[in-house]
Amino acid sequence: GITLSECLMSGLAIFGLKYPSLLQFDQSMDDDIIKQNLNNLYGIKHAPSDTWFRERLDELKPEEIRKVFKAILSTVQRGKGLESF
Repeated sequence: GITLSECLMSGLAIFGLKYPSLLQFDQSMDDDIIKQNLNNLYGIKHAPSDTWFRERLDELKPEEIRKVFKAILSTVQRGKGLESF
């Protein structure tokens, strides 16, 4: 099955790779090169379909990932990764 981590990383990939829609991301899963890139860059072995992605994220409460988000944000801030923004 698709893990929560793969679902969240798929969201990051959609944003980072500038997919204009969840549907286009879903359709690109037919391309073996794209699937390999998602695995290499984002650790995604099984990307969710657009429907599964929406359903899973609708269930996710922000409190469930807040601690991890704050840790990552803190690391990025300490490394001055947001200065250009």
